[in-house]
Amino acid sequence: MPLHSRTIDTQVRQDTTGLNRECQSLGVRVAEPLTMDSKVRFGVPDWQPAIPAVLDWLGLSCNEQSGQVVVDLINGRPTAGVPTIISTDWEGQLTEAGAIRLLLPSGKEVGTAAFPTTSTRRIPPEGAYDDPVSIEPYAWLNEPEGFKVLIPDAGQIPAGSEVVLRGEIDGTTIDVAWRNGEVLHLGFPLFELLASELNFEPLEDGFYLRTNETTPDAIRRWLLGQISSMLPDDVGSISRGYQWPSGSSAGMTIRLDHDRPVDKASIEELIRVCDQHGAKISGGFLNRKPDADAARLLHEAGHELLLHTEAGSLEEFRSEVDAFHNMLGTPPRGYTAHGGRGSRGWLGQQQWQWAIECGMLYGEMLGRQNRIPHHAVIRDDKGVSRPSNLVLPGVHLSLDAGMRPEAHNLERVRKNATLAIEAGEHVVLMNHPDIHRPQLYELLEHFSNQPIWHCTFLEMARRHASRHDD
Repeated sequence: MPLHSRTIDTQVRQDTTGLNRECQSLGVRVAEPLTMDSKVRFGVPDWQPAIPAVLDWLGLSCNEQSGQVVVDLINGRPTAGVPTIISTDWEGQLTEAGAIRLLLPSGKEVGTAAFPTTSTRRIPPEGAYDDPVSIEPYAWLNEPEGFKVLIPDAGQIPAGSEVVLRGEIDGTTIDVAWRNGEVLHLGFPLFELLASELNFEPLEDGFYLRTNETTPDAIRRWLLGQISSMLPDDVGSISRGYQWPSGSSAGMTIRLDHDRPVDKASIEELIRVCDQHGAKISGGFLNRKPDADAARLLHEAGHELLLHTEAGSLEEFRSEVDAFHNMLGTPPRGYTAHGGRGSRGWLGQQQWQWAIECGMLYGEMLGRQNRIPHHAVIRDDKGVSRPSNLVLPGVHLSLDAGMRPEAHNLERVRKNATLAIEAGEHVVLMNHPDIHRPQLYELLEHFSNQPIWHCTFLEMARRHASRHDD
């Protein structure tokens, strides 16, 4: 049974003629502890230092001195006269949850939140692959599984409060967020759960599969709707998508993984078609298969070259960076990970830290349903999470299901890319340039009339910090 009967559904306010028109960067202040002991019993302190990365991912600016909105996950107290999002300090019962299915009061689903779990698989140099192994995230920290959700005692919820979010846990539905004027009360660690989606644990073997399912982008849009409805009318609207350049409502990058040599005519054709549609290529090259002719043609045509890494250690990664620069004449400013034989695969935070050590501007994210560019969240050896300067593009959509001409994901990619464009996100179309080029060309033609900002990964990463200045 619900704990409180008054309810409200709030949708994101947006301009009907464009996702980003008349939108602005909202200043947000993150509250500091007022006392030594927090009253909030369901917070997750190790994830709270990463809240500025969550705000940046929401499209908001973090201002520690002032702000049009305050986020307070520690003290449980509203800030007088300012819209405030708080983790409430109400008395009540705490229940354990491994995942929570979030619902509007009407019953419409918002999405699912949980701390991510994953599996890995060793990539052998030859022979059969091992079975994938499910791993416990950050096992060395001995963290409790799941998180806590508050069920407030009777009389704790202030008069006039309205339910804005409900949560289903193991078949039981309870109220988990309330609005009281300009105050949004949270009864579960929403921001901490979102912060975990911007991180990925360091892996020893290559990433194989996400083993639980969440929908952070949908929850992001719900939260932006709540914030928008708390603001005075003269503040303006908040974009539910990313802040793309004026006139564009989504972004697109063509990611090419050069795992095998490609003949000159095919590369010239690919460049010609992309140029006709204004598309920008970020081409990843292996050091042991540099394909220098293809790299030269892409570079001369104004597209980007990046490192397609196989490294299993920082030393190997540095060696690849140096060799890439020597062979191709330009330093890599970012990387993607090769997933085939000869590689260690994608290693999550471990590779992000190597990229930061080597002065890169961007990296790669897998295993997340997130297509809004954001800063990578890094956890230290004590488990404390913080934002980094490394920018992560949208998670890619792969055209390739196999090597055969018919082994492609054209319709699935078309559907997912359409949804991402409608949501104002970053669409990364990935394929290997020796296969499925006709399907890539079909997608470029399909989206040719959309207001898309075509960019390389490097252009996106360089613009990220100043994207609200347009």
